[in-house]
Amino acid sequence: MRLLSYIIFKYKNLSYQKKLLFSYFTLIFVPLIILSIYFGVYTSRSLREHSINLCHLHLNQATNALYTKTSDMLSLAKSISMQKLIRTDLEKDPASLTLMQQADDLTEISEQVSSLYYDTSIYSVRLFVNSKFAYARRRIVTWPLSEAEALFCDEAEYIMRTPTLHGPTLLSTDAHTLRPVFSLTMPIHATEDYNRTTALACVDIFQDAVLEIMKTADYSQKGNVYLTDSRGTPLLGYSNSKNSLIAADELPASIDISKTLVLEDNGNMTAVSSQIEGYWYLVTCSPVYSLSSQDRFFTLQLALFSLTIGIAVYLLAYVYARFNTRRIVSLSNTVAKIQQGELDVHCTVDSYDEIGDLQNSFNEMVLQINHLLDSQYQLGKQIKDSELKLLQAQINPHFLYNTLNLIKWTAQNKNADEVSDIVEKLSRYYRIGLSNGLELISIHDELEHVSLYVQLQNKRFDNNIQLEIHADAAVYEYRILKLLLQPLVENCILHGLKDNRGIITIDLAQSEAFLCITITDDGVGISAEKQARIRLNQELKITTSGQGGYGLTNIQERLLNFYGKESVLQISSAPGMGTSVKICLPLNKVIPK
Repeated sequence: MRLLSYIIFKYKNLSYQKKLLFSYFTLIFVPLIILSIYFGVYTSRSLREHSINLCHLHLNQATNALYTKTSDMLSLAKSISMQKLIRTDLEKDPASLTLMQQADDLTEISEQVSSLYYDTSIYSVRLFVNSKFAYARRRIVTWPLSEAEALFCDEAEYIMRTPTLHGPTLLSTDAHTLRPVFSLTMPIHATEDYNRTTALACVDIFQDAVLEIMKTADYSQKGNVYLTDSRGTPLLGYSNSKNSLIAADELPASIDISKTLVLEDNGNMTAVSSQIEGYWYLVTCSPVYSLSSQDRFFTLQLALFSLTIGIAVYLLAYVYARFNTRRIVSLSNTVAKIQQGELDVHCTVDSYDEIGDLQNSFNEMVLQINHLLDSQYQLGKQIKDSELKLLQAQINPHFLYNTLNLIKWTAQNKNADEVSDIVEKLSRYYRIGLSNGLELISIHDELEHVSLYVQLQNKRFDNNIQLEIHADAAVYEYRILKLLLQPLVENCILHGLKDNRGIITIDLAQSEAFLCITITDDGVGISAEKQARIRLNQELKITTSGQGGYGLTNIQERLLNFYGKESVLQISSAPGMGTSVKICLPLNKVIPK
């Protein structure tokens, strides 16, 4: 009892520095020595997990790079297949063309193809065309279609129906050199009959470009990397340890791609990537860091001992830490409120020591966060304003060119009154469209903007377009995003009405929660296939704008950004039955305040 009293007395009379030294020695140094035994075992597991994570990281990076490369090839092939001039030339009847006409067609096709790609890793673009064309066997840009199935015999049943990846195959780069390439083929369908394939576009990249990506997939730089098809059959292999290609006869017959990760008994790890464009897999086989396994009983004893030491350290440190960490706990609780989104909190500074400095710094940080959030909000608004101005610049030039051309011809006919009327309508059209930089305008102005657009178009199309507007007078002063209706009416005229002749109807209806605007034409309508493509573009946020047109994705994006997820954009159409586009806006965001 006297000994305990003596120890307590001595401890109380020690300097604060020595008390801290004794506390740190007891509460940190001793447990650190004990826990180091545990971490010796833990290190082996951590290194193994680290190896696995590194393997996945490198493999995913290489997969993404290869995916990007194949996506570029696919985009180029799609661009070629969608070129109207190329499709028109390839659908011609060879028997009805002279050699001179076919030579002119070949020149046009070559120029179109050359203008579409600039990626230096893409070696060539080949068009497999009707073998009856005189230029089919030129074998620079054009090749006979009959050779495609022989060249890609393994995928012959697919290449005429869907985009397909191939490789490696040998391609002549000059008169005496053959180089291995990987290819992507894209069927070019007939304009009038989508089920009929008239030609095959083939985009080639050198095997070396694929190898450069494959080399980065092996994090250890001591293993092997394989590129397999969808069945797990290796197409190409590279050994980083030997810094060379793996010979075809040394490639494994098949690789199990059903599992993403396999740890093998020989200390290797085989990792499989996700599918690339639905055809390829990257597979790495790398060594894994390994330590000898520990006895389970010893591991259990070590865990129990560490747990006991941990409880003892916690009990010893509890009283000491409780007194010295009260203000830190208070600061931590305030930080937790920040994590929950409460940005109006303030930490009370009750001292001038290091903790007081921390409290001051925290308060300054909260102020900076609020300032930063406000700056980001203003920046977001500026970006949206810039996007709208860009959209206006994209919409207006072609229409302005046509209208100015109309003014020119009208002036040459010396019809001064007609010129004056066109200029007045064009001026009013752009005045409403610009609207002094305002984002919202009244429905009355938006409908007038649409009406002026139709009137100007009727100057070109002999008043064959009829515009009908049905709306209650009460909604005319509601305010909506500008340039919301005109692009849809433009699509009706340029893509919906046959021979630019027909009726366009705009109906505005108000319910309890929404203002619904429906734009309908009695034109040619949209096929089910094209509607599916439009819906896919909207889901993937792919903007597709034809000449004078305006992408529905842009309108959908503007509606979502301004009106939120409550806004609706629906399309209904059938071939020969016209097209209807319906926009529903939350009523509380269109009624002027």
